[in-house]
Amino acid sequence: MDAHRVPLIPVMIYEVIAATYCELAVQLEDAGFERLQYSDWVCDNIDTVGAYWTMLSLMGICPPGKFQSMVKSVKIHYISNWEFNATQGIQLGGGYSHMLQGMTPVGLVPPEVPAAVPLHMPQRLPQFTKQSEEAMNMNNWRV
Repeated sequence: MDAHRVPLIPVMIYEVIAATYCELAVQLEDAGFERLQYSDWVCDNIDTVGAYWTMLSLMGICPPGKFQSMVKSVKIHYISNWEFNATQGIQLGGGYSHMLQGMTPVGLVPPEVPAAVPLHMPQRLPQFTKQSEEAMNMNNWRV
């Protein structure tokens, strides 16, 4: 096989996954949900039973069984008051997270957070980081 050619199977799998996410978005938007982040959807004017029923209705994405065989997790979270949503404060650069704590990938560091390129690579990469040429490049990290 030519090293520059990509097998068709993975591409077809990504097309199926993308189509499923598009259908998922359509069904959630039709039910009154709005996308907060990539896989985080919110609906202010819905009760618990309505939210649960919406999740069950996602099993109707065609072809039958497609959604059930691809889903990793579907959950309902009820936030009674949006003041209890601490996401903005906890995210890097937010009110409770002003600075970096250890090495951080450069793409995750907002411009308002003081950061520098490390002077040298540490003996070990951060936990759950696979060793690769990119991971070993100091310019891809900030401290």
